[in-house]
Formats: sequence, C-alpha cells, structure tokens
Amino acid sequence: MKINVDAGVKCGGGVLGIGCVVRDSGGHSQFASSTVITREIAPLQLELQAILLGIQVGIQRKIQRFSIESDCLQAIQLIQKKDEGCHDVDCLLGQIRTLLLYDSCDGISFIFREANRVAHVLANYVLTNKASAMWIGADPSCASQEISLDMPNPF
Repeated sequence: MKINVDAGVKCGGGVLGIGCVVRDSGGHSQFASSTVITREIAPLQLELQAILLGIQVGIQRKIQRFSIESDCLQAIQLIQKKDEGCHDVDCLLGQIRTLLLYDSCDGISFIFREANRVAHVLANYVLTNKASAMWIGADPSCASQEISLDMPNPF
C-alpha cells in the first residue's frame, strides 16, 4: 500500500487542510480523508502534520506494509536528517521518526506534485468546503478525475 499526503494552505483563509489517500498496488483507493486544521501554522509544519497523519493512518488501519509519499522535499529532507537542529518543528520530527520505526512502515519518499494529485485535491477540498471528510473503500468523488489519471495504464 502507498499513502499519499499533502497540505493545503490558503493564506488568510483561517482554514488549512490535510489530504491523505491510501491506495493499493492497482491504484484503487482503500481509504481517503480531508482534514480541517483551524489554526494558522506555517506551511512546512502543516506538511509535516500531513506526513504524521499518513503514518498514523497506516498504523491505525493495521496496514501490513505501507510507504508514505509527499511532494514537500523540505519536509522529507528534515525527517531524514539525523542531526537535531533548533527547529520549531523538532517535536513533530521526533514523532514522525519514532513512527517510521514501526515494522509495517517501509519509509517515506518525495514525489512530484504530478504524482500526488489525489492527496493535493483532498487537501484543497477542505479550503473550499471548510469541512473534514472521510471515504472508506470508495473513491472520493471530488478527486475522480485525478484518480483516473493516476491509475496504472493497461498493457
């Protein structure tokens, strides 16, 4: 399984969003969510929150093997750095690094936005609707076009 995450930020909007989608090797959605964050936080911190949420979803849903993908290179690089700096996100980094040690988690990697479209749409869903949503075993209708574009091409 692959878990894609993304953060949605609209400056001055008062609402931030996190998108998360769990997909199997065939590209089918097993779980998806759009989560509202009602406090202003920095975009990097929100991206790290999205990554943390993705790992938590994988563990809580008892997925046997999963990896996390994010389109925020800065967040991925911070997580993979071993030296502890004086960052305002050190607590989040510690939580993420601890959860990455779970046997079921195969790690975290950077992907380009074009390969992370579903999570991006789910994060932005919150900015438009100002509400959280969850889909279990069904594709989110708000991301149907992106899901079809992400599906593996038949031979």
